[in-house]
Amino acid sequence: MNAQTWLIILVLGGFLGMVGQCARAVVGLKKASDAAASNGQSLSDQFSGAKLGISLLIGFIAGVFAMVGLVVAGKLATVAAIDGQTVMTLLAAGYAGADFIEGFMQTALPKAPKP
Repeated sequence: MNAQTWLIILVLGGFLGMVGQCARAVVGLKKASDAAASNGQSLSDQFSGAKLGISLLIGFIAGVFAMVGLVVAGKLATVAAIDGQTVMTLLAAGYAGADFIEGFMQTALPKAPKP
């Protein structure tokens, strides 16, 4: 596999991972909206664009890792070999992988002090 094919495959994996993470983010935004409403606030009072951006980046990374795993395992040799099942696998990797990575980060990394 040449460098151009690797680049296409990795970017596609990352993009699909990010889309999977978007599905997870929609659920999180709904929960945050409900929590804000129960406290008499709006969603914009609790929304953090930076957290959403980091979350999407984590989904991208999870998709890239999943794509590398598929290539190394011999499940994917060319861009033309990408089928519907591969797409769904990468979407799920973005959804579940981002959840795993974010959960790990919350427990393993120290909390920043509040200003």
